[in-house]
Amino acid sequence: MRKKRVIVILLLALALVVGWVFWGNRALELHSYTVETQKLPESFHGFRIVQVSDLHNAQFGVENETLLKLVEEAKPDLIAITGDLIDSRKTKIDVALQFVEKAIQIAPCYYVTGNHEARIQEYPRMKQALLELGVVVLDNESVELKKKDEKILLVGVDDPSFQTDYLCGDA
Repeated sequence: MRKKRVIVILLLALALVVGWVFWGNRALELHSYTVETQKLPESFHGFRIVQVSDLHNAQFGVENETLLKLVEEAKPDLIAITGDLIDSRKTKIDVALQFVEKAIQIAPCYYVTGNHEARIQEYPRMKQALLELGVVVLDNESVELKKKDEKILLVGVDDPSFQTDYLCGDA
């Protein structure tokens, strides 16, 4: 009897862990931060950045409508897509590009790579498609953002995996 109870408890614990992992990979998390600094030019006060990261080909609603609605409701001045837009084990570049195509209609999009992009041979094609959609791809690059006569620098650094894992040479 005791052995059965232990097995049931272990199975229940396993089910909870699997459920938590599944939920964690499918749940949207929205966090809002306000950064205050005297170093920020006055014209950038109230500048809103939405950061989207680690989508791994996930879709939240049909064609990511749930995610895109949250992004739009935030009224961003800029959307920062910070890596792992795709999953290297189940790469669906079309899903990633479909999201970006709609996101760029909300606000200008800036993209940096993640480790999953470093693992796929299709990254050069994906990068080219992002550029064609109007995304600014920051591969160890920076760009000045200007408002009125003031500017800030936005810097994108490639994921370190591009130095060790990159499968297809120079992109």
